[in-house]
Amino acid sequence: MWRRAQVSTRKVFDELLQGVAQDPEHAFADLRELLSDAAAALFASEHAESALTVLDDLASHRFGSLLHHYELANWVLYARAYGSVDPDPKARAIERSLREAPDPLRWLTDTWIRPSLA
Repeated sequence: MWRRAQVSTRKVFDELLQGVAQDPEHAFADLRELLSDAAAALFASEHAESALTVLDDLASHRFGSLLHHYELANWVLYARAYGSVDPDPKARAIERSLREAPDPLRWLTDTWIRPSLA
């Protein structure tokens, strides 16, 4: 039984990696949105049960199985220690621009990287 689950998990992971390799820009956008959504929802969670609900809801996302690798608890702890409950207008504008951009990676390159190298 365990061996079948291991093979199935490996197959699912291989398919995930194939999708990333076929369209890395789209994979970047999907993962970035997932991490942003997860961090915001966990930050807004008032107790462990609501945080668990957030994680359960995100588990079905294309990259949901990878969330535990990003140590989101550290992100939330940092945000609670040094952040504000009021969203920063600049951060919201950047988030909106990234979500609306046809190619968020190009948006980041054109908006931040190229100007800083000029």
